Amino acid sequence: MKFLALLIGALLLTTPCRNPVLGPGLDTEIADPFVLKFKGEYYLYSSGNPISAWHSVDLEHWTPVGPVLRASTGPGAWNGTDLWAPEVTYRNGRFYLYYTATVKDPDWRRQEAQRRVGVAMADSPTGPFIDSGHPVSVGWAIDGDVLHDPDTGRDWLFYSTLDEQHLHGAGLAVDELLAPDRAAGHP
Repeated sequence: MKFLALLIGALLLTTPCRNPVLGPGLDTEIADPFVLKFKGEYYLYSSGNPISAWHSVDLEHWTPVGPVLRASTGPGAWNGTDLWAPEVTYRNGRFYLYYTATVKDPDWRRQEAQRRVGVAMADSPTGPFIDSGHPVSVGWAIDGDVLHDPDTGRDWLFYSTLDEQHLHGAGLAVDELLAPDRAAGHP
Protein backbone atom coordinates (compact mmCIF):
# COMPACT_ATOMS: atom_id res chain seq x y z
CA MET A 1 0.00 0.00 0.00
CA LYS A 2 2.85 2.39 0.83
CA PHE A 3 4.44 1.58 -2.53
CA LEU A 4 1.22 2.51 -4.37
CA ALA A 5 0.94 5.80 -2.48
CA LEU A 6 4.58 6.63 -3.27
CA LEU A 7 4.08 5.73 -6.94
CA ILE A 8 0.99 7.95 -7.23
CA GLY A 9 2.83 10.78 -5.46
CA ALA A 10 5.80 10.45 -7.83
CA LEU A 11 3.49 10.51 -10.87
CA LEU A 12 1.73 13.62 -9.59
CA LEU A 13 5.06 15.38 -9.13
CA THR A 14 6.20 14.55 -12.67
CA THR A 15 2.91 15.44 -14.39
CA PRO A 16 2.84 19.13 -15.27
CA CYS A 17 -0.08 21.05 -13.87
CA ARG A 18 -2.15 22.75 -16.58
CA ASN A 19 -4.34 25.74 -15.90
CA PRO A 20 -7.82 24.66 -17.04
CA VAL A 21 -8.73 28.21 -18.10
CA LEU A 22 -5.74 28.61 -20.39
CA GLY A 23 -6.49 26.53 -23.46
CA PRO A 24 -6.50 26.83 -27.23
CA GLY A 25 -6.72 30.49 -28.22
CA LEU A 26 -5.50 31.72 -24.84
CA ASP A 27 -1.92 30.52 -24.67
CA THR A 28 -0.40 33.87 -23.79
CA GLU A 29 0.40 35.50 -20.48
CA ILE A 30 -2.66 37.17 -18.99
CA ALA A 31 -2.24 39.99 -16.46
CA ASP A 32 -5.01 40.85 -13.99
CA PRO A 33 -7.61 38.61 -15.66
CA PHE A 34 -11.31 39.18 -15.13
CA VAL A 35 -14.00 36.84 -16.45
CA LEU A 36 -17.56 38.01 -17.08
CA LYS A 37 -20.33 35.44 -17.51
CA PHE A 38 -23.09 36.85 -19.70
CA LYS A 39 -25.97 34.81 -21.16
CA GLY A 40 -24.11 31.55 -20.54
CA GLU A 41 -20.94 32.65 -22.32
CA TYR A 42 -17.64 33.93 -20.94
CA TYR A 43 -15.55 36.99 -21.69
CA LEU A 44 -12.04 37.36 -20.31
CA TYR A 45 -10.38 40.79 -20.07
CA SER A 46 -6.71 41.48 -19.30
CA SER A 47 -4.49 44.45 -18.43
CA GLY A 48 -2.46 46.19 -21.09
CA ASN A 49 -2.53 48.94 -23.63
CA PRO A 50 -4.81 47.99 -25.14
CA ILE A 51 -7.05 46.10 -22.73
CA SER A 52 -7.84 42.92 -24.66
CA ALA A 53 -10.65 40.39 -24.48
CA TRP A 54 -11.30 36.75 -25.33
CA HIS A 55 -14.55 34.79 -25.67
CA SER A 56 -15.40 31.23 -24.60
CA VAL A 57 -18.45 29.01 -24.21
CA ASP A 58 -16.72 26.45 -21.96
CA LEU A 59 -13.94 28.34 -20.07
CA GLU A 60 -11.34 26.23 -21.86
CA HIS A 61 -11.43 27.07 -25.56
CA TRP A 62 -10.95 30.78 -26.19
CA THR A 63 -11.32 32.96 -29.25
CA PRO A 64 -9.53 36.31 -29.28
CA VAL A 65 -11.92 39.25 -29.47
CA GLY A 66 -9.07 41.71 -29.74
CA PRO A 67 -8.56 45.17 -28.26
CA VAL A 68 -11.59 46.57 -26.42
CA LEU A 69 -10.10 49.74 -24.89
CA ARG A 70 -6.99 51.78 -25.70
CA ALA A 71 -5.29 54.54 -23.71
CA SER A 72 -6.33 58.04 -24.73
CA THR A 73 -3.77 59.93 -26.78
CA GLY A 74 -4.87 63.53 -26.24
CA PRO A 75 -2.70 65.91 -24.23
CA GLY A 76 -3.43 65.71 -20.51
CA ALA A 77 -5.75 62.70 -20.86
CA TRP A 78 -6.35 61.15 -17.45
CA ASN A 79 -5.96 57.66 -18.97
CA GLY A 80 -2.91 58.08 -21.20
CA THR A 81 -1.03 54.98 -20.02
CA ASP A 82 -0.89 51.97 -17.64
CA LEU A 83 -4.33 50.43 -18.23
CA TRP A 84 -4.66 47.85 -15.44
CA ALA A 85 -7.06 45.50 -13.73
CA PRO A 86 -10.18 45.61 -15.92
CA GLU A 87 -13.49 44.50 -14.45
CA VAL A 88 -16.75 44.50 -16.39
CA THR A 89 -20.28 44.82 -15.00
CA TYR A 90 -23.62 44.80 -16.80
CA ARG A 91 -26.38 47.21 -15.79
CA ASN A 92 -29.52 48.34 -17.60
CA GLY A 93 -28.47 47.12 -21.04
CA ARG A 94 -24.90 48.50 -20.94
CA PHE A 95 -21.49 47.10 -20.11
CA TYR A 96 -19.17 49.08 -17.83
CA LEU A 97 -15.44 48.35 -17.83
CA TYR A 98 -13.77 49.69 -14.68
CA TYR A 99 -10.00 49.96 -14.90
CA THR A 100 -6.94 51.72 -13.51
CA ALA A 101 -4.99 54.26 -15.58
CA THR A 102 -2.88 57.37 -15.23
CA VAL A 103 -1.69 60.41 -17.17
CA LYS A 104 1.30 59.99 -19.46
CA ASP A 105 4.04 62.16 -18.03
CA PRO A 106 7.83 62.07 -18.43
CA ASP A 107 8.13 62.62 -14.66
CA TRP A 108 7.32 59.23 -13.13
CA ARG A 109 6.38 60.89 -9.81
CA ARG A 110 3.62 62.97 -11.41
CA GLN A 111 2.51 59.96 -13.42
CA GLU A 112 2.35 57.77 -10.31
CA ALA A 113 0.47 60.42 -8.30
CA GLN A 114 -2.32 60.53 -10.89
CA ARG A 115 -3.39 56.86 -10.83
CA ARG A 116 -7.16 56.59 -10.74
CA VAL A 117 -10.00 54.14 -11.40
CA GLY A 118 -12.15 55.06 -14.36
CA VAL A 119 -14.92 53.52 -16.42
CA ALA A 120 -15.58 52.94 -20.11
CA MET A 121 -18.95 51.92 -21.57
CA ALA A 122 -20.14 49.67 -24.41
CA ASP A 123 -23.32 48.12 -25.74
CA SER A 124 -21.64 44.71 -26.09
CA PRO A 125 -19.25 42.69 -23.90
CA THR A 126 -16.87 42.69 -26.88
CA GLY A 127 -16.73 46.49 -26.98
CA PRO A 128 -15.53 48.78 -28.20
CA PHE A 129 -15.56 50.47 -24.79
CA ILE A 130 -15.59 54.27 -24.76
CA ASP A 131 -14.07 56.00 -21.74
CA SER A 132 -16.26 58.40 -19.76
CA GLY A 133 -13.59 61.10 -20.08
CA HIS A 134 -12.80 61.39 -16.38
CA PRO A 135 -11.79 59.17 -13.45
CA VAL A 136 -14.44 57.77 -11.14
CA SER A 137 -12.31 57.56 -8.00
CA VAL A 138 -11.36 60.55 -5.90
CA GLY A 139 -7.59 60.57 -5.46
CA TRP A 140 -5.00 57.83 -5.96
CA ALA A 141 -6.68 54.48 -6.62
CA ILE A 142 -6.00 51.15 -8.33
CA ASP A 143 -7.74 47.80 -8.88
CA GLY A 144 -11.39 48.85 -8.75
CA ASP A 145 -14.09 46.29 -7.95
CA VAL A 146 -17.81 47.03 -8.19
CA LEU A 147 -20.26 45.39 -5.81
CA HIS A 148 -24.00 45.60 -6.43
CA ASP A 149 -26.13 45.31 -3.26
CA PRO A 150 -29.31 43.53 -4.36
CA ASP A 151 -31.14 44.51 -1.15
CA THR A 152 -30.72 48.26 -1.64
CA GLY A 153 -30.03 48.43 -5.39
CA ARG A 154 -26.93 50.52 -4.68
CA ASP A 155 -23.52 50.02 -6.32
CA TRP A 156 -20.24 50.36 -4.44
CA LEU A 157 -16.73 50.87 -5.80
CA PHE A 158 -14.02 49.14 -3.77
CA TYR A 159 -10.39 49.94 -4.57
CA SER A 160 -6.88 49.97 -3.22
CA THR A 161 -5.84 53.44 -2.13
CA LEU A 162 -2.72 55.31 -1.12
CA ASP A 163 -2.97 55.00 2.63
CA GLU A 164 0.59 56.01 3.45
CA GLN A 165 3.08 57.97 1.40
CA HIS A 166 5.53 55.10 0.96
CA LEU A 167 3.14 52.15 0.83
CA HIS A 168 1.18 52.43 -2.41
CA GLY A 169 -1.97 50.40 -2.24
CA ALA A 170 -1.67 49.97 1.52
CA GLY A 171 -5.33 50.76 2.22
CA LEU A 172 -8.73 49.73 0.96
CA ALA A 173 -11.53 52.17 0.32
CA VAL A 174 -15.17 51.96 -0.68
CA ASP A 175 -17.30 54.71 -2.16
CA GLU A 176 -20.89 54.61 -3.32
CA LEU A 177 -21.43 54.91 -7.06
CA LEU A 178 -24.14 57.50 -7.65
CA ALA A 179 -23.96 56.71 -11.38
CA PRO A 180 -21.70 54.25 -13.25
CA ASP A 181 -19.21 57.08 -13.91
CA ARG A 182 -19.59 59.05 -10.67
CA ALA A 183 -18.65 58.14 -7.12
CA ALA A 184 -20.10 59.99 -4.15
CA GLY A 185 -16.63 61.27 -3.26
CA HIS A 186 -16.72 60.02 0.34
CA PRO A 187 -14.39 57.00 0.43
